[in-house]
Amino acid sequence: MTGAEERLEALETALAHAEAALQDLSDVARAQAAEIEALRIEQRRLLARLDGMEAVLDDSAPSHFIP
Repeated sequence: MTGAEERLEALETALAHAEAALQDLSDVARAQAAEIEALRIEQRRLLARLDGMEAVLDDSAPSHFIP
């Protein structure tokens, strides 16, 4: 193999590794985006639940209770 062929092969190998790494990062980013969305949904659900609990507490607080 000539020097140019060796350099070309090294570049092709490096490119293949870079493409694989890019695909791995893309997969991780996609999974993280899905997890973040699930956490946002859960956060909204918990906030709504907390609001409901606060409303119940506000309605049942003794008249002498001042927040």
